[in-house]
Amino acid sequence: MDTTETSGVGSTSNGSTTTSTDGGPFFLSFSTNVGTITDGESVVFTATVSDPDGLDDIAGGTLFTGDGAFSYGPFVAAGQEGTYSITVSWDAIDQVEVIEFENGSVERLFRAEFFDMKGGSASQDTTITLSCPGGGACGGACIDFQSDAGNCGACGKVCEGGCESAQCAPILGECINMASGFASCAEYCQEEGEVCVESGCGGLTYKGYGNSGLCMMDLGDSPYTDACDDVNTWGGNEVAVRCCCTDST
Repeated sequence: MDTTETSGVGSTSNGSTTTSTDGGPFFLSFSTNVGTITDGESVVFTATVSDPDGLDDIAGGTLFTGDGAFSYGPFVAAGQEGTYSITVSWDAIDQVEVIEFENGSVERLFRAEFFDMKGGSASQDTTITLSCPGGGACGGACIDFQSDAGNCGACGKVCEGGCESAQCAPILGECINMASGFASCAEYCQEEGEVCVESGCGGLTYKGYGNSGLCMMDLGDSPYTDACDDVNTWGGNEVAVRCCCTDST
């Protein structure tokens, strides 16, 4: 059978193309009830199909991924003769092809294909937009990249101190003492490739401890809001300290 391709005249499928075999079924329309869905929602695909040999010659249809590699299931009769539909949920789309994007939304292509009793076929494509207002999707779930500490600004970016405006919040560094060779928290953070944040960790610039052992166990600390470049005294409650630094890794 010869195959022809048309521009999908008479359809409402976002300007997609229709492919059909000579004498086979053909699309009158292929549309969706919504153009955009988000996590937890569904979309209804509706196709109106005819055939030169009559509607009884139509054997059925299936909704596929845009490349035709995977199926979402068969179309079912939808009341009016020659009209078929299938409802597909966000989760079902994710099961067939994982939903993951980081730019707010992404388009996903779908293909409807119908067959007749003689083996003739017709296919038509359409797209819907998958959207996550909080930023994107990771592993099929919408994520707020602005505040999710496990996906801060991007999928899989973990922040120990939490996520603020899609950036990792500052964290307290490792324990340092006089032997570490740093005169101030500013110097320590710079050595770590970060920047000291004054009063940035729960309102603190650094924590001070009476000895290194207490520092390692994070016990008996004293809070300090001093400037980042203040010279450490390395005495009293500042024998060991943990400085507040940015977390850009």
